[in-house]
Amino acid sequence: MANTAPENSDTPQVPFGHGFESWDLPDGFDTFDLASSLPEIDALEPQTPVKVPEEGATAQAPIEPPKEPGPAVLSTQTSLPDSEKPPNARLLVEAVLFLGGPPRPDSSLAEAIPSVNPAEITRCIQQLNETYQAQNRPYRIVRQERGWQMLLRPAHRLVAERLRGEAPTLKLEGLLLETLAVVAYRQPIKRADIDALRGSDSSGSLRQLARMGLILGEGSRETTYRTTPAFLKLFSIDRLEDLPRPVDLEKQ
Repeated sequence: MANTAPENSDTPQVPFGHGFESWDLPDGFDTFDLASSLPEIDALEPQTPVKVPEEGATAQAPIEPPKEPGPAVLSTQTSLPDSEKPPNARLLVEAVLFLGGPPRPDSSLAEAIPSVNPAEITRCIQQLNETYQAQNRPYRIVRQERGWQMLLRPAHRLVAERLRGEAPTLKLEGLLLETLAVVAYRQPIKRADIDALRGSDSSGSLRQLARMGLILGEGSRETTYRTTPAFLKLFSIDRLEDLPRPVDLEKQ
């Protein structure tokens, strides 16, 4: 709708632009060049338009191109697992005796294990027995008349004999075991001293132990008794010094 006054209005009409001719422009405005004050269009860096995700769409991170694999670097400190490490002398000696069979002298072990010095064999076996004792293993390595042999301890032999269907070889208990302990810890000892320590006659037990081959000596009261190599084999010890001390027995 045109903005014109009604024809019959009493308001006088003013011509368009009337009064502007009396405005004074500021100094320098008539020479102001607007185009020269704007930066050049060519100097502006192009801007990448920002893509606004559509409504309901999930914004995704930009996908980077895959990186090319670099050259492989070998570590100078690689370590082999325990299963691939070469066995030491002690483990080699243990492995040979673990196979069982007849007793093996030092010369036989040295022949089977060329990398082990024969002088190290006794030291390795001593270390193994110390480990077995500390870990309460059911076996130990014993020096027999013909060499070294890995044997079960007496407390565990009955299980092996049952598995093989064999009758128990020896059963020591009561008076027999008491008498044998006196001889083992006090040898050489006379029969009179054995009777005095036990407080009773030990002749019957001594004869039976002698028939078993565990002790030597019989006869008059002046006869002395001592244990035999069969005694060491029965209790899986190398020497009498390996017998458990009374203090160790109290701890068990």
